[in-house]
Amino acid sequence: MPRPQLLSSVFMTTALVFAVAGCSNTTDTPQGETGSLSLDLVIGDGTVINELAWQITGNGMDMSGDIDVSAPGATASVEVFGLPPNDGLGNEEYVVELSAVSVDGDVTCRGSALFDVKIGESTDVLVMLNCKLPQTRGGVRVNGEFNICAELAKVIVSPLQTSVGNDIDLSALAVDVDQEAIKYL
Repeated sequence: MPRPQLLSSVFMTTALVFAVAGCSNTTDTPQGETGSLSLDLVIGDGTVINELAWQITGNGMDMSGDIDVSAPGATASVEVFGLPPNDGLGNEEYVVELSAVSVDGDVTCRGSALFDVKIGESTDVLVMLNCKLPQTRGGVRVNGEFNICAELAKVIVSPLQTSVGNDIDLSALAVDVDQEAIKYL
């Protein structure tokens, strides 16, 4: 057998052995006793986000990381394998939390979702990220207060008519049921 064919045959045999060995179950985890999680999300146009933080907690686990989405075509997604499954008692529920801040720091996004893991299955989780845009408007808070106006109870004018340069006496009495001070001008 020529030497190049011999090397090629040895290489192919070695690759086949590694491929078959890679399919065997020689790990400490029994076959089919772990599950996985995959998630995808889409950010709306006009908001530039280069990094997304994720965290998975529950069932005694707490893991987190960042997803670099700055490259063109990159997706905001992560897949995690090796999560202990739900045993049917309802105690193994997980929470995945996602958060992101836009490059300019004006937009913040957060979201979370609950999920369970089943043996040998990959659980798809949809996380709705609620994003807050920068403030562009203000508001007003109006508190109404009632006031009963003072009432003129008595007025005395004497004399009603006189010539220029002479005095007219004026006296008045007002009552305010709210007990507020009354000012006479």
